[in-house]
Amino acid sequence: MTVTIGFAVASSVSFIVTVVAATMLTAIYHPAAPKFMAAVTASQPRAIMSLGFTVGSLSLLASLGCSGWTRSRAIGWITSSAALAGAALIISMTVQVR
Repeated sequence: MTVTIGFAVASSVSFIVTVVAATMLTAIYHPAAPKFMAAVTASQPRAIMSLGFTVGSLSLLASLGCSGWTRSRAIGWITSSAALAGAALIISMTVQVR
């Protein structure tokens, strides 16, 4: 139960950080942005947004995967399998190999 709560907290924090980074990017790229925003580089907020979204998504899936084990072993296997399948899809979409 504690692991599930920990993953849920990590997911929530990651998604909040992602929203802040996305808002920063919106402010940086807006045509009517103040002049000092033009000097701000967009690479850091973009990296934070990407990392936050990936960590948040994987933490949420880990929380869902662990939650089934509190009910029964059969449901634990089902929720863990679904979470692993979702994690594999998220990683395949977010990781770029060059």
